[in-house]
Amino acid sequence: DGLLVDDTGARPVASLPGDWGRFYEQFAAAVRGEGPVPVEPADAVAVARALEAAVVSSDRGGALVTL
Repeated sequence: DGLLVDDTGARPVASLPGDWGRFYEQFAAAVRGEGPVPVEPADAVAVARALEAAVVSSDRGGALVTL
């Protein structure tokens, strides 16, 4: 589980279980040209930007970072 912090405060949130085995099976199929990618590239970029913002925020003592 995790803690979601926003401008209204902090609250616990449940973590959803993942299925990494299925993800890598779908990824391999996509690389072979046998199916779609399991994650849209734009979504992957958005997650990477959010993670980078979290690191910058941490480096700045928790300051809000605009994406």
